[in-house]
Amino acid sequence: MNKTKTDNATTVRTLRWLLATLAQGSFIWAGLLALNSQRFLQNSDLVEGVLLSSRIESVAEDNVYIPLVEYTTLAGQTLRGEPSGVQFTNERAPGSRLILRYAREEPRLFRLENRFALWGSAGFLAFIGLVFLAVLWLLRPKRI
Repeated sequence: MNKTKTDNATTVRTLRWLLATLAQGSFIWAGLLALNSQRFLQNSDLVEGVLLSSRIESVAEDNVYIPLVEYTTLAGQTLRGEPSGVQFTNERAPGSRLILRYAREEPRLFRLENRFALWGSAGFLAFIGLVFLAVLWLLRPKRI
Protein backbone atom coordinates (compact mmCIF):
# COMPACT_ATOMS: atom_id res chain seq x y z
CA MET A 1 0.00 0.00 0.00
CA ASN A 2 2.84 2.39 0.84
CA LYS A 3 4.48 1.58 -2.52
CA THR A 4 1.27 2.57 -4.36
CA LYS A 5 1.15 5.90 -2.50
CA THR A 6 4.76 6.58 -3.43
CA ASP A 7 4.13 5.67 -7.09
CA ASN A 8 1.07 7.94 -7.21
CA ALA A 9 3.01 10.82 -5.64
CA THR A 10 5.81 10.39 -8.18
CA THR A 11 3.31 10.31 -11.05
CA VAL A 12 1.59 13.49 -9.81
CA ARG A 13 4.96 15.25 -9.35
CA THR A 14 5.99 14.27 -12.90
CA LEU A 15 2.66 15.43 -14.30
CA ARG A 16 2.94 18.76 -12.44
CA TRP A 17 6.48 19.26 -13.79
CA LEU A 18 5.28 18.47 -17.33
CA LEU A 19 2.32 20.88 -17.07
CA ALA A 20 4.52 23.65 -15.67
CA THR A 21 7.00 23.16 -18.52
CA LEU A 22 4.22 23.18 -21.14
CA ALA A 23 2.68 26.31 -19.61
CA GLN A 24 6.02 28.12 -19.66
CA GLY A 25 6.66 27.04 -23.24
CA SER A 26 3.20 28.24 -24.31
CA PHE A 27 3.71 31.63 -22.67
CA ILE A 28 7.19 32.06 -24.17
CA TRP A 29 5.95 31.11 -27.64
CA ALA A 30 2.93 33.43 -27.27
CA GLY A 31 5.27 36.25 -26.26
CA LEU A 32 7.52 35.68 -29.27
CA LEU A 33 4.53 35.67 -31.63
CA ALA A 34 3.19 38.85 -30.03
CA LEU A 35 6.61 40.48 -30.40
CA ASN A 36 6.71 39.44 -34.06
CA SER A 37 3.24 40.94 -34.64
CA GLN A 38 4.25 44.16 -32.90
CA ARG A 39 7.37 44.45 -35.06
CA PHE A 40 5.29 43.82 -38.18
CA LEU A 41 2.88 46.60 -37.16
CA GLN A 42 5.74 49.03 -36.59
CA ASN A 43 7.35 48.24 -39.95
CA SER A 44 4.30 48.01 -42.19
CA ASP A 45 1.99 50.32 -44.11
CA LEU A 46 -1.79 50.16 -44.33
CA VAL A 47 -3.32 50.18 -47.84
CA GLU A 48 -6.46 49.07 -49.61
CA GLY A 49 -6.43 46.08 -51.93
CA VAL A 50 -8.87 44.40 -54.30
CA LEU A 51 -9.87 40.75 -54.07
CA LEU A 52 -9.16 39.18 -57.48
CA SER A 53 -10.23 35.63 -56.65
CA SER A 54 -10.05 33.06 -53.89
CA ARG A 55 -9.34 29.36 -53.73
CA ILE A 56 -10.90 26.95 -51.26
CA GLU A 57 -8.99 24.69 -48.88
CA SER A 58 -10.58 22.32 -46.39
CA VAL A 59 -9.22 22.67 -42.87
CA ALA A 60 -10.66 20.49 -40.09
CA GLU A 61 -13.93 19.91 -41.94
CA ASP A 62 -14.34 23.63 -42.65
CA ASN A 63 -13.74 25.59 -45.84
CA VAL A 64 -11.12 28.32 -45.75
CA TYR A 65 -10.91 30.81 -48.61
CA ILE A 66 -7.40 31.85 -49.58
CA PRO A 67 -7.66 35.23 -51.29
CA LEU A 68 -5.61 36.47 -54.22
CA VAL A 69 -5.28 40.22 -53.66
CA GLU A 70 -3.94 43.08 -55.74
CA TYR A 71 -2.69 46.20 -53.98
CA THR A 72 -0.56 49.25 -54.59
CA THR A 73 2.19 50.21 -52.14
CA LEU A 74 2.68 53.79 -50.98
CA ALA A 75 5.66 53.90 -53.37
CA GLY A 76 3.29 53.17 -56.28
CA GLN A 77 4.31 49.55 -56.90
CA THR A 78 1.33 47.32 -57.83
CA LEU A 79 1.60 43.79 -56.44
CA ARG A 80 -0.60 40.72 -56.19
CA GLY A 81 -0.41 37.68 -53.98
CA GLU A 82 -1.83 35.65 -51.12
CA PRO A 83 -1.58 37.02 -47.59
CA SER A 84 0.24 35.25 -44.77
CA GLY A 85 -1.63 34.48 -41.58
CA VAL A 86 -5.34 33.89 -41.06
CA GLN A 87 -7.60 33.71 -44.11
CA PHE A 88 -11.34 34.07 -44.74
CA THR A 89 -13.81 31.58 -43.37
CA ASN A 90 -16.54 32.88 -45.70
CA GLU A 91 -16.54 33.52 -49.42
CA ARG A 92 -16.27 37.10 -50.68
CA ALA A 93 -17.05 38.39 -54.13
CA PRO A 94 -14.20 39.26 -56.51
CA GLY A 95 -13.76 43.02 -56.62
CA SER A 96 -14.32 43.37 -52.86
CA ARG A 97 -12.12 45.96 -51.18
CA LEU A 98 -9.81 44.71 -48.43
CA ILE A 99 -7.63 46.58 -45.98
CA LEU A 100 -4.17 45.07 -45.61
CA ARG A 101 -0.73 45.72 -44.19
CA TYR A 102 2.45 45.08 -46.14
CA ALA A 103 6.02 45.04 -44.85
CA ARG A 104 7.94 48.17 -45.94
CA GLU A 105 11.19 46.22 -46.35
CA GLU A 106 9.52 43.39 -48.29
CA PRO A 107 6.27 44.65 -49.89
CA ARG A 108 5.29 41.18 -51.15
CA LEU A 109 4.80 40.09 -47.52
CA PHE A 110 1.36 41.25 -46.41
CA ARG A 111 -1.45 40.38 -44.02
CA LEU A 112 -5.12 41.22 -44.07
CA GLU A 113 -5.91 43.88 -41.53
CA ASN A 114 -7.81 42.25 -38.72
CA ARG A 115 -6.91 41.72 -35.12
CA PHE A 116 -7.21 37.97 -35.27
CA ALA A 117 -4.74 37.76 -38.17
CA LEU A 118 -2.18 39.71 -36.15
CA TRP A 119 -2.82 38.54 -32.59
CA GLY A 120 -4.85 35.31 -32.87
CA SER A 121 -1.96 32.85 -32.65
CA ALA A 122 -0.38 34.59 -29.67
CA GLY A 123 -3.73 34.80 -27.88
CA PHE A 124 -4.48 31.14 -28.53
CA LEU A 125 -1.12 30.01 -27.15
CA ALA A 126 -1.52 32.22 -24.08
CA PHE A 127 -4.96 30.64 -23.52
CA ILE A 128 -3.44 27.15 -23.77
CA GLY A 129 -0.82 28.19 -21.21
CA LEU A 130 -3.63 29.29 -18.87
CA VAL A 131 -5.34 25.91 -19.31
CA PHE A 132 -2.11 24.17 -18.33
CA LEU A 133 -1.84 26.43 -15.27
CA ALA A 134 -5.45 25.71 -14.28
CA VAL A 135 -4.86 21.95 -14.41
CA LEU A 136 -1.61 22.46 -12.50
CA TRP A 137 -3.53 24.40 -9.83
CA LEU A 138 -6.05 21.55 -9.55
CA LEU A 139 -3.16 19.12 -8.96
CA ARG A 140 -1.56 21.24 -6.24
CA PRO A 141 -0.75 19.49 -2.95
CA LYS A 142 -3.64 19.64 -0.49
CA ARG A 143 -2.93 21.17 2.92
CA ILE A 144 -4.71 19.74 5.91
